[in-house]
Order: sequence, then C-alpha cells, then structure tokens
Amino acid sequence: MYQWFVAASPLTRSDSTGLPSGLALSPELAAQCVLDTHRTVAFLRGIAAAIEEAHRRFDGVLEVVYAGTGPFAPLAIPLMPLPRVHFTLIDIHDAATSNVRQLLDRLGLHASVVRADATTYEHPSPIHIVITETMQRALQKEPFVAVTRNLRRQLAPRGVLIPERVTVDFALIDPAAEQARWNGAAIPPHHERLATVAEITADRELMEPMEVTIPRDGQWPALLTRVDVFGDAKIDDYESGLTMPEVLWHLAPSRAGNIIRIEPKDLELIAAYMNDCQTGNHGADSGS
Repeated sequence: MYQWFVAASPLTRSDSTGLPSGLALSPELAAQCVLDTHRTVAFLRGIAAAIEEAHRRFDGVLEVVYAGTGPFAPLAIPLMPLPRVHFTLIDIHDAATSNVRQLLDRLGLHASVVRADATTYEHPSPIHIVITETMQRALQKEPFVAVTRNLRRQLAPRGVLIPERVTVDFALIDPAAEQARWNGAAIPPHHERLATVAEITADRELMEPMEVTIPRDGQWPALLTRVDVFGDAKIDDYESGLTMPEVLWHLAPSRAGNIIRIEPKDLELIAAYMNDCQTGNHGADSGS
C-alpha cells in the first residue's frame, strides 16, 4: 500500500509544524507511519468494525472525521467504498492535503479534504466517528490529547472515538530481559505496571496527581502505552512503535522505597509533562 501511494502521488517535501499542543509531523514522516504494519492493520480493522457499529446506532450517512491524515489518508481511503459513509480528511500541511486530493482523483473517490489545525477545527454537523492517530508512544510530541479534546466534544451522542481508549502506565521493566530482546531474544511476557498515568477515551481524560512507591531495586522505570482501537482491534506491548517501552532513563535504575511524584498540570501539555517527568522535574531530591 505504501509503495502504491508513493507511486500514485509522489511526496512534496515539507517540514513538521510546531503547535502549542504538540508537533504535527511532516508529510514524509506521516507517510512512513503506514509501514508500522500492525498499527495500520489494527486501525483499519477497528475502523471497519466501528463503521459497522455506527450504522446500527445511527440512520443515514455517517459523518467520519479523520484528523491528521498525512499525505495518504491510509486509514480512510481503503474503506471509502463502504456505503453510506462521508469522510472529512483534515491535515495542517498543504503538501499533505494536495497529495490526498491527487489520490482521491486517481481512485475516483469522493471526500471532503480540509487544510486545518485539528486542535481547533469546527465541523459543520455532529460527527459520528472521529479518527486520529496523531500520537507517538507515551503520547509524546504529537497533539493527540488536544485533537481528541477538540473533536470528541463535537461527537454526536453515542458517537465513536478511534482509538476508543489509549492508556499510558508507569511500569518497571527487567533490564536483562529487555536487553536480551534487543539482541533477538523473546519479548518479555509481562511488565510490572504500577499506576495508570493517563487514560484517554471518548468520555474522559484521566490524569490525576499521584505518588508511586518503587518496590524494588535495579529495574528500569518506563511508560507503557496500550491502544484499544475498537472492539477486538488492539495494539499491545511491542506490537507497534506506539507500544514500545519509553524508558525513563533519568529514573533508572530504580531504588526500592523511592517515591515518584507525578503532578500533571495541564493535559493539553501532556507531551511537555512527559518530558518533565523524564528530566526529573516532577521528582524531588535524590531520594525521590
């Protein structure tokens, strides 16, 4: 699919765009997300299931808004032949929206293509399904939280957010097992999750101040991301770049009894908060 997209609509170079709430990836980087195979497959399967479910909930044509399409809109174009669905495709970069229009013309498909900042975009009618994959692991850098905050308030009652849940946990991982994985050994069967740092759904943003007491020495504190796309479509640990551990090197190795204080101040700045956590700004002295 990636090779066909590139051949059908060659990319125009463009830079990433910094937003107050995160980084909008350049079209080239956004295009490469297609190559994260499990992520692409899980999202497409989840969106197809969500469209089927939304048809049971709503009459008429479904309004589907896909925010942060990049130049290929890969989570929409394969599904556009489905009946009674209207897609609105949003990206902040001219190069991306231009590419998307070329692909639609080449395929004889129809959708609304809008150049806009999805963190402030206002849709003209209630939305039945919101799709956004504007994230990296641990919700760093990209504006996923701000995009979902803006668009989910525009959902029709019983509307669907894709992904329907993103969870970030504070965990301890075993250094020996993780380093062995780097060298080709099996994926560690589990990690010790100590607390949920963030949970983003269609209904809420959960991130409350908390303290986590480290139970043992010598582990690597890390943030683990889980993505529940829709229904049975999920992305678990190590299945995608989104769900690789984000090791907090400034807190490693762990020391038993240390207390990690997590004091989120603003969900809109979750990426900055995560970076603060890594640099120790949310800890205390050497004993915290």
